[in-house]
Amino acid sequence: MLFKPSAARADSDMQDMRTTGKQPRTARRASLGGARERAIFVAEASRALASSLDYEQTLQTVARLAIPRIADGAAVHLRQPDGIVRCTAAAHRDRACERILKDWYAAHPFRDDAHEVIPLVLRTGRTAFHPAITKRQLAAWATEGDSREHLERIGIASIISVPLAVEGEAFGALTFVRGRGRTRFGQMDGVLAEDLGRRAAVAITQARLHQALAGAQEALRAEQERTTFALQAAQVGAWEVDSATGAIRATRSMAEVHGLTCDRFPKNLREYVSCLHPDERDAFAAGLEHVAARRIPAGHPFDRQFRIVWPTGSVRWIEVKGQFIGRELIRGIVMDVTARRDLEQRVQQAQRLEAVGRLASGLAHDFTNVLSAIMGYTEVMLARTVDGDEMRGDLLEIQTAAERAVHLTRQLLGFGRERPWQPKPSNLNAVVSDLASLLSRLVGVNIELRTALDPNIDPVRIDPSHFEQVVMNLAINARDAMPDGGLLTIATARRESPRGDRSVVLSIRDTGAGMDEETRERIFEPFFTTKGEKGTGLGLSVVYGIVQQSAGEIAVTSAPGRGTTFEIRLPAALMRDGDRAEWSEPLA
Repeated sequence: MLFKPSAARADSDMQDMRTTGKQPRTARRASLGGARERAIFVAEASRALASSLDYEQTLQTVARLAIPRIADGAAVHLRQPDGIVRCTAAAHRDRACERILKDWYAAHPFRDDAHEVIPLVLRTGRTAFHPAITKRQLAAWATEGDSREHLERIGIASIISVPLAVEGEAFGALTFVRGRGRTRFGQMDGVLAEDLGRRAAVAITQARLHQALAGAQEALRAEQERTTFALQAAQVGAWEVDSATGAIRATRSMAEVHGLTCDRFPKNLREYVSCLHPDERDAFAAGLEHVAARRIPAGHPFDRQFRIVWPTGSVRWIEVKGQFIGRELIRGIVMDVTARRDLEQRVQQAQRLEAVGRLASGLAHDFTNVLSAIMGYTEVMLARTVDGDEMRGDLLEIQTAAERAVHLTRQLLGFGRERPWQPKPSNLNAVVSDLASLLSRLVGVNIELRTALDPNIDPVRIDPSHFEQVVMNLAINARDAMPDGGLLTIATARRESPRGDRSVVLSIRDTGAGMDEETRERIFEPFFTTKGEKGTGLGLSVVYGIVQQSAGEIAVTSAPGRGTTFEIRLPAALMRDGDRAEWSEPLA
């Protein structure tokens, strides 16, 4: 407030506002009429205070509800967390005076331990009643040079300041003022002011709680949005399962991980089984029985990976992490780990290939030493023979076989990366054509060999001798898959992506027995074979290594009874040395 009373003056101004004794009949009638008006006013004030939970609006309503029927002006002061008492709302019947009040209160907040009227009301929790303010008192209350001028302009002649308290603790003050020319505040005005103060305190407290709740809800909503965004960006779904009923509650990301929309995602665990890969369903059912028996303690975490099938037929690997909450609630997350598993398998395969390469290099060196001795002795024996000698033809066959073996050891050294890789711009059509006659004899008479070579393909940077080995190994695999005969087709094609990347695709297709998914996923692993003791498990590993060294990629498409197709894509030789293609579209 604008005043600073002395302690003696403040004590003398605190009066008992309760009525005592009997009144004359006319006085009682007037009192009853006044009581009726006050009751109507209190009812109207109560409705006004209950009309809104908006904090700022409630404060302004409290300041205006007694103007002009009780007071000329009013102000609401609240204690702030920093210990300063600030005016939060002010009103006056005269707009000019209202601006003076608001400006002055904004510029002159009170300290919590000050001796002005309003801080005293907050500390004592009692009403301050000053029915008649004299000029001398006004001068004593003015704390600054401009205070008295402001008070005189407002014309304050009478003041009541009541505490705003909840559970006996004052958090603010509601102050009413009357100007000169109006009846001074009386004891019934004080009673009414205290009644309004109690109602205003409840209304302000409710508005504060509503504001705090709205703020907490907004913070929670913002946090939920951030969490949802993080889950979606990381492709992680969140879920809850009621183990008693099997009901599932899941986020949109959970449905997206399964290739579904929210409305199509299963509502319970029994329906969820349809999303699983057939090989996973028995284990999942056993897990459900274990959960239903409630043999898992609360707080127990679990982490498992299994396969699901999208509506498109695509098989995906997901990882589920969760925790048992109590006895009937399981909560956790799920993420698609297909790409991670593929990368791990490629790393493992690369490690196996490296080990095989080292082994192949060592064997090739040892075998080369043996071949050197064979070829050396063969040359010595050939030098001792003449044309027409019966043994000369046999020795020439031995020499030819040894030279082929030397060629094979060079390929092993190339796979082991000990022989320098010697790529050069080459035409795949020429590689296939040079091998055509050899391949016909290799696959046998019961298998028809066809070629479909695109004459417009670009050259590719490969080591031709190595790629002969690629074609030979794939042709041998196709022959073994067609023991009763069939069709083997070798084709080349020119490709250009929408981004302008040019490439050449070599495809080798058979009509053999085909492979299931599990076999298809492992065919490039070193030492993995489906031929029993007849196979070494190295042929396709060599193919994979040569394709990788040629900056290409290889894909296989197969199904039981529907044959197998290998597709090898190589970048056109228009690229600079050392560049590696980044394909903008999948191979298969």
